[in-house]
Amino acid sequence: MSRFIPYLVIALLIWIFFFSHTFRPLGRWLGRRSGELRDAGREILDGDEVENSPIARYENEVGKTMTARVLSEHSLSADMHLQDRVYRIGHELAAQAGRQQLNYRFAVLEDPIPYALSLPGGSVFVTSALARLCGADDDRLAGVIGHEIAHIDQRHILKSTATRAATHGILRFVPLLRGGLVRSLSGRVEALIEQGFSEEREIEADVEGSRLAKRSGYAPLGLCEFLKDLSDLRPDPELPSGEYLKYFQSHPQPARRIRALEEKWRSS
Repeated sequence: MSRFIPYLVIALLIWIFFFSHTFRPLGRWLGRRSGELRDAGREILDGDEVENSPIARYENEVGKTMTARVLSEHSLSADMHLQDRVYRIGHELAAQAGRQQLNYRFAVLEDPIPYALSLPGGSVFVTSALARLCGADDDRLAGVIGHEIAHIDQRHILKSTATRAATHGILRFVPLLRGGLVRSLSGRVEALIEQGFSEEREIEADVEGSRLAKRSGYAPLGLCEFLKDLSDLRPDPELPSGEYLKYFQSHPQPARRIRALEEKWRSS
């Protein structure tokens, strides 16, 4: 074996001579990736968005793909007054959010089933059925939209993805070094839309969303009033069994959410 060492050294020297020009770009690439990982970790731990946020960049990429998919599967409401109203309220609330490097978008989907959803990167959709339940009350609608923005602002999709990855082995979650975040988020978002978040995160979104509403000049208990109306809903016989109450399938029961909101603002 020892007689091959000189040949290996010679081969290594030749490789260095001919390919040394690749070292500097490789070093810069590794430096960027390690810097992104450091910034992402600090952002997740501290909760504050860092400058040129790598998380925002990856979320915007995923959000663009997911938004296009939603729009390919659903029609936008033709009610332009309602679209303008949701757009206006949504951007007023988003201006108060902590994360400002996302591409916030707001739209109403034409759907007889009342539900709302938020995607990585800032897309928020409300169905026409849910918007109609809010009536002309902007405080109620702001409460619903604020809840969805809060999911994005609190990084609930990312945290849920990380938690799931941790249960399967932390080495499977190396998002910024292997581009796994984009793939992981894309798959996870679809599951979260159907399953919803944990009760703890749903209630956190209620509270944080109501704070966004208050900062934007809306009544913080608008969502609470909406939830009271929602709890009185009965299934629509025109729709498949259970579909009309889809909002309940991915959210905790209104009574618990109402109690948490009232306790928050009664003590404030």
